[in-house]
Amino acid sequence: MPTTKNPLTMREQQVVRRIVFGAGTAEAARVLGIRPSTVETHLERTYRKLAIHSRRELAGQALRLGIV
Repeated sequence: MPTTKNPLTMREQQVVRRIVFGAGTAEAARVLGIRPSTVETHLERTYRKLAIHSRRELAGQALRLGIV
């Protein structure tokens, strides 16, 4: 559940963990049982919520929020 500190949903956090630990879009989708386009949608929403623009920035924010 999103909080003030962490605005991401559980599914967004799952996607973030996979991506931060090196999975590509297709691999994250396969492991999570979702479509690659759904992974991209979750990433787009995550970027917007965290006001970031890249996977590199995502790693830093994930650490800051305690997602990874």
